[in-house]
Amino acid sequence: MAGTLGANALSKISIGATEIQTISLGTAVLWTGVKFEPVKAVLGSSFNPPTSYGQVLGWSADTGNFPKSAVTSNRLVVPNPGKGVTISAALVITGPQLGSTDATLRLNIDGATVTGTTTTIGQNDSGTAVVSATNRTLNAGSLISLDAQATVQHNGFTSSAPASTSSFIYAYIP
Repeated sequence: MAGTLGANALSKISIGATEIQTISLGTAVLWTGVKFEPVKAVLGSSFNPPTSYGQVLGWSADTGNFPKSAVTSNRLVVPNPGKGVTISAALVITGPQLGSTDATLRLNIDGATVTGTTTTIGQNDSGTAVVSATNRTLNAGSLISLDAQATVQHNGFTSSAPASTSSFIYAYIP
């Protein structure tokens, strides 16, 4: 039950720095604050990063560890609003059979883009590209997706990202 003060909805009530979660009168709950729930998606199927940014496909909601997690159209869905949210993403990539690859990730958060640093992965080697965004304000229903690009030294060779719980998109409050 969301509370109101006049025509304004109350999303948070505090006494000093202490946040109040519930206001009751006897056994009747008059107001309950909405608490941010961490959510996570893991790569459930393999993905081949293109040479120019493309959305990473194959995400599965990690409901075993984060029950409120949901994925729609390969985007992580945020169920409750939150301030000070950190979004981290990682993609485990296997390098090409010849040469190396430069992999970069990009988070898309409600239309805003955050680009990570480039990770170089050697021939037939495995590496993890990462990106994070900190201190974000998210709304209920916010959508988070991940783009990847992996440029290779030699034409005809590609990199791949196998299905792995080490590849993820994770939204949480530290």
